[in-house]
Amino acid sequence: MTDSLEGLRIAVTGATSGIGESLVRRLAERGAAVLVHGRDAARVHEICARLSATGATARAFVADLASLSAVAQLGRDLTANGSLDVLVNNAGVGFGADRALREISADGLELRFAVNFLAPFLLTERLTSHGLPTRAVVNVSSIGQAPIDRADLNSERSYDGILAYRRSKLALITDSFQRAASDPTRAYLTVHPGTFLATKMVREANITPEGSAESGAEAVMHVIERALDGQTGQYFDRSQPAEALPNASDPEAQHWLRAQALRLTSPFA
Repeated sequence: MTDSLEGLRIAVTGATSGIGESLVRRLAERGAAVLVHGRDAARVHEICARLSATGATARAFVADLASLSAVAQLGRDLTANGSLDVLVNNAGVGFGADRALREISADGLELRFAVNFLAPFLLTERLTSHGLPTRAVVNVSSIGQAPIDRADLNSERSYDGILAYRRSKLALITDSFQRAASDPTRAYLTVHPGTFLATKMVREANITPEGSAESGAEAVMHVIERALDGQTGQYFDRSQPAEALPNASDPEAQHWLRAQALRLTSPFA
């Protein structure tokens, strides 16, 4: 592995705090041009200004991933910006402060399913339809996983924020595996960056952090390197290859999930 990422253009969603902020800084230090996404315009531009002041190339992209129309526009904006080597789907929402409170997205979908799965699904779908990224997609997932209830896709019954979160993360892993099996033109990897790291989502859930956001960024960086080296179709627990729940590798489950995701995102595609 080379220490330099000079010349690579890498987009990171959720890059204005926590793992994402640390990751874009590390990427810039390694010579990559970073495409910085966040939903707070002022914060996105602040991060870009800090990176630019170090001599790095940074571009700002603002979108609320709780709105699928905004996700679709983000895809158009990234495509219009030129070449893209790697997409890192890092943005996400956690359990929530009140785990019994079912929050919904701008489109009336359960928030965790919408932001943690449908948003990266749609963004990846739009970009790959235009031949981007050219090298790899890295999805930040979780060791906390649970199969989706096919009879309750939108988590409308007996709501539990932790379960909804886990379902959304297994869905993201499932989609990663499906894409890796069907698309040999780029690498698809997914990574659990660490448990209860010092991020906004952990603090919002009133959980005491057990690790640093920087350690999570280091894990994601490791997986980006593996993807650039050509590895695909794997799930990593930090820097080590690991096993996701069996559902993620089931072709029938992959096909069903993709069909549902296409149905839900098609009005915005």
